[in-house]
Amino acid sequence: MTSENDPMSRRGPAIPATFGDVLTSLKTRQDLSETRRRDLRSAVKRIAAFLGDAPERIPLELRAISAKLAKLSPAAAGVSPKTLHNLRSHFLAAVKASGLHSAHRSARVPLSPAWQAMLQERSTRRAHLGLSRLARYAGERGIEPSGVDDSTIEAFIATVRAETLHRKPNDLHRKVAQIWNEAAECSSRTLQSVQVPSFKHPPQRVDWSTLSDFFRADVDRYGDAQELMNRGASAARCSGFPVVCGECIVTG
Repeated sequence: MTSENDPMSRRGPAIPATFGDVLTSLKTRQDLSETRRRDLRSAVKRIAAFLGDAPERIPLELRAISAKLAKLSPAAAGVSPKTLHNLRSHFLAAVKASGLHSAHRSARVPLSPAWQAMLQERSTRRAHLGLSRLARYAGERGIEPSGVDDSTIEAFIATVRAETLHRKPNDLHRKVAQIWNEAAECSSRTLQSVQVPSFKHPPQRVDWSTLSDFFRADVDRYGDAQELMNRGASAARCSGFPVVCGECIVTG
């Protein structure tokens, strides 16, 4: 039986939850101390203020929220980097406590022996930071290192986008793929390499015929002048004269 105070009992399945619903749900969490509820509710309200709207008007869509917060600098928010980090962490804790969105944390899930052995092989700090989260994600789903492929990495990153406030998921995708390939190359186990994604925008090319006649004539004149300078420089080098800006200077 749902309570009349439960925001999910008042809304249809097609309507997304909002920050306001998180605030309402936290009021009913009597298992949390008053101080904890206050801190979580405060974080929700401050994040809403950073996003520039009332809590009741902001959908609880972590991917969109993460993208907006990634563009927010601590200076622009008027807080220290540590404070902003803590607010993000408390906000995620509030979402998890509300039960309105999957803000899953897997840090306490034990790793399988295969994952433990692999991380021990890659003992550098870079490798651990790059693969530990992937190991937790895969381990929870029964995926051993030998079963990791492109689809595993892509699903992992999709989960990061949907359930966390990671500031640079594209960078994380590239980093995890690169470190995984390094591990696959050096491991004594049979591991599949994965594709390292590129998020660079393709270069934009302009059709020469769409440019103005004046611009194209100017480019042609520049090319002609450049060719004359190069010829002069070549002749000067052959005659032993010093060259300054493509011109021959005879001294003495």
